[in-house]
Amino acid sequence: MSQTETLQSIEEVRAFVAENDHALLFISSQGCSVCSALWPRIQDELETYDNIALGYVDVDEVKEVSGEYLVFTAPITLVFQNQKEVMREDRFIRIEAFSEKMDLMLT
Repeated sequence: MSQTETLQSIEEVRAFVAENDHALLFISSQGCSVCSALWPRIQDELETYDNIALGYVDVDEVKEVSGEYLVFTAPITLVFQNQKEVMREDRFIRIEAFSEKMDLMLT
């Protein structure tokens, strides 16, 4: 698996999605305990895949991500294939169901 990229501007977010055939964007917010607990689990689940790029963005630091990707809550995971959003999971994500969906997409 490739390393996680921490994205610090809307331009970096756009470039991340555009440059990767398979990309997962994890959008978090400051002080979000669910975000803090979920992000390491998402990373662990995707550890075995080398064909997906992981990007992390804090919506409080990159406010434009909210409007551009219609983010109304945190955490949220957006999965893109060839720049098209193919999966969206938010708030209380069931890891087992998430893993099954990712397995179908990436294998």
